[in-house]
Amino acid sequence: MSNDEILNRLLSHKLRFYEIDNTVGVSEAVALRRRAIEKLAGVRLQHISRFSIDASSVVGRNIENMIGAVQVPLGIAGPIHVKGEYANGDYYLPLATTEGALVASVNRGCTVIKEGGGAVVRILKDEMTRAPVFVCENIEGVVKLIGWVKSNIDRMRNAAAATTSHGNLLGIEHFVTGRNVWLRFSFDTKDAMGMNMVTIATDAICNLILAENTDVKLVSV
Repeated sequence: MSNDEILNRLLSHKLRFYEIDNTVGVSEAVALRRRAIEKLAGVRLQHISRFSIDASSVVGRNIENMIGAVQVPLGIAGPIHVKGEYANGDYYLPLATTEGALVASVNRGCTVIKEGGGAVVRILKDEMTRAPVFVCENIEGVVKLIGWVKSNIDRMRNAAAATTSHGNLLGIEHFVTGRNVWLRFSFDTKDAMGMNMVTIATDAICNLILAENTDVKLVSV
C-alpha cells in the first residue's frame, strides 16, 4: 500500500491512526498522521514537524499516534544552595515555560535563599498513599474487618506486588467513623510518582478484601 493510499484511507476513516505503525516505518507513520490531521482539521502543522527526538525511541513507549513534537522555551534559574542529606551544594534549575517573568522570579528567589544561608531540607516521608473506605453492617463487622486486615498483611502485600515490579506496600493504617473503615495503604514507588501504580495495587488489595469479607462494601478507592 502506497503512502497516498494510506493517507486516503485515514481520511475516509477506513484506517485507524494507530494501525499504520505496523504498515510503514515510524517516521513515515508520524508524517502521514500529521498530513491527515492537516486535511481533516484544515490546519497547517509545519512547526511540529521539526524536532530532534528519535521517534522510534518514544513511539509505543512514551506516546501513541505521534504527529510531531512541541518545543517549549527553556530557561535557567539559580544557583540555589541546598543543604540536604542527599543533595548538598549549588544547583541550577532548568525551567521550560511560556510564562513571561517566571524564570526571573524563580531566579530572584534562588538568590534570596542563597544569601540567607541556603535551604535546609530533609525528607520526612517518602511514600504514596491510597485510602479506600469500606462500610460494614455493624460495629462487630468493623472489628472483624480490622482483625482480618491485621492478620493478612502479607497476603495484601503479595496482591499489590502482583500488579507492579516497581512499588511495594509499606504499611496500613485504619481509621473508623461509625460503620465506615478507612484503610490507608502506604507504598514505596521508587523513582516514580506512582499515582496510577498505587491505585492499581490498591484495587487488587480491595478485591482480595471483598472476596474474603462478603459482608463488607467498598464505597471508594
